[in-house]
Amino acid sequence: MRPMLVIPIWINSLLANTCRDQEQAQKVKEVWDELAEDFLNVPFVRSHDQPFNPLDRVDKLELALKFSKKMSLQIASRLVAWARERGGESDITYHQTAFSEPAFINRTAKYIVHGHTHHHEIVPLRSSILGGKRFEQMYLNSGTWRRVHELARFRSREQAFQGYHEMTYFAFYRDGERKGRPFEVWSGTLGVR
Repeated sequence: MRPMLVIPIWINSLLANTCRDQEQAQKVKEVWDELAEDFLNVPFVRSHDQPFNPLDRVDKLELALKFSKKMSLQIASRLVAWARERGGESDITYHQTAFSEPAFINRTAKYIVHGHTHHHEIVPLRSSILGGKRFEQMYLNSGTWRRVHELARFRSREQAFQGYHEMTYFAFYRDGERKGRPFEVWSGTLGVR
């Protein structure tokens, strides 16, 4: 589920559409609270918390996940939907992670390739002169090959989601292959029944 801040909305939507028993819905909420707390205490998650940045991804995630402890999941999901409508959710990008890759720093790679982020993207990183020739570095992210669930933008407070499959393929070529083209990217979307 991306962005993670819509997770409460998605859960609330699932409960509203599939669970008519309020007692059972409450049990789901209790399990949610326990899982959220366990997840936020995972050392890997904690290691991404930036103490001097009160709005880093971990803090946003923590805020969204812990909403359910202070209020109902329905109210929390409405607040997240409201914040997204007001521009509280910016475009997700991971290209900044490439800046710390050794192959980027020492200019040994033209392409920094990532994946499994649920968001494909192609971002030019740097164009410079190296050894008297132009040297360009680019970030390519294949996103996901799985089903994606996204909150419908129109009247997002209605908490309706749509699913589809995304696929992105990268091909890299040596000099002389593909008429001198260095790479190509093919992205596709497959609807679900």
